[in-house]
Amino acid sequence: MVAKSREGKMQLAGYFDPRDVFTLQEVIARESVKRGSRKTVQDAMAEMLRDYCAKHGVKLPSDTKGQESV
Repeated sequence: MVAKSREGKMQLAGYFDPRDVFTLQEVIARESVKRGSRKTVQDAMAEMLRDYCAKHGVKLPSDTKGQESV
């Protein structure tokens, strides 16, 4: 059984240097504190995906209203 929040979605994953993962987790923790609510790795990855595509002139189909699709 798949969680309702995951229905219709695909997993995106990769292998990274543990030091880079730790750094990303620190940045996410700092941002969570700054904004007063938890930011997840999934939130950060969605932001990175949108930014990367925008850098290459591509708009994600799921980003119809400029909202995160996670």
